[in-house]
Amino acid sequence: RWFDIYRLLIRWFDIYRLLIRWFDIYRLSIRWFDIYRHSGESRNLAALLDSGFRRSDGLPAKPPKTKLYRRRPPLTPPPRRAIMGASRTDATMKTVTPTTVLDYYDGIQIFAAQDATGGHYIGTMVGTEGGYGRYLVTGVSPADLHLFRCGAMDLRALLLASPTDERFITVATGKFSDPLRLTAVLEPLEQTAFLPEEGFFLEAEPEQES
Repeated sequence: RWFDIYRLLIRWFDIYRLLIRWFDIYRLSIRWFDIYRHSGESRNLAALLDSGFRRSDGLPAKPPKTKLYRRRPPLTPPPRRAIMGASRTDATMKTVTPTTVLDYYDGIQIFAAQDATGGHYIGTMVGTEGGYGRYLVTGVSPADLHLFRCGAMDLRALLLASPTDERFITVATGKFSDPLRLTAVLEPLEQTAFLPEEGFFLEAEPEQES
């Protein structure tokens, strides 16, 4: 009887080792699948940057629904609100040109831009309009931009540190490198739904230049 119990224990131990081996094979297959998917996403992003915000057939670009840069969810677009006190003069004269994609998740979430004089700006997606991305564009100092890109300043603090006369709204309807026409937002950011929650830091991932 004791010998039978011993053989039964040996059999159960063999089954246990077999299950462990199958689990290791499963984890390895998941890892290879992630590597394959990540390589495909990189090619999709490169194609997206080539076409910019618009496809070659003239329709809005539809980015692939992938998590390329980060695992956290994208910025939650707030409900659209009326822009109080928009300046028509600034809307027809002020433009910036996007230069670098800083954050991507199912579309370009955050990008860096410059104006004609070399001033630095940050564009943050706040929603969509007619199938195109709608962005809050704010002027930033080189020092604050460096802190944000290094992960030492969160997005909310960066936006609140912008000059009150350097806050705009725009809709990206062309290619990524096309100049964006801006409409000034004179309402304080604290009274709008454009500000993200505290604690949104840019992770140290490769930026995509235009």
